[in-house]
Amino acid sequence: MAVFMDLWLVGNPEHYLAEDEPVTPSQLRDLGRLLHDYADEAAELVEKLTAAGWTARAGGRHVNLFHASFETEREVEDHLRVLGIDSLQLSINEYDPDDVLDSEEIEERWEEERAR
Repeated sequence: MAVFMDLWLVGNPEHYLAEDEPVTPSQLRDLGRLLHDYADEAAELVEKLTAAGWTARAGGRHVNLFHASFETEREVEDHLRVLGIDSLQLSINEYDPDDVLDSEEIEERWEEERAR
């Protein structure tokens, strides 16, 4: 098994502003402050994690984090506790590396499906 984590940077816009509702400049300024504060917190997390050997990569609306030393969610949660990080700030995901296809395997399977 292997483990990776996601640190979500932004959510869907409807999490911040009600869809089809009027928007005021004040709401946008408040949202800007909220996102700025969250980005600062995210930077501190990434700083702690990369200092502890984690690799951080951009992944759309989140940061992917990986450390080769951990194989289970429990190990990662224990490690985060030692670092003083609340595991609820991150999405922790276990996976079997043998089940993950590389891009060449994906292309081969796609070609097989298309040929049918």
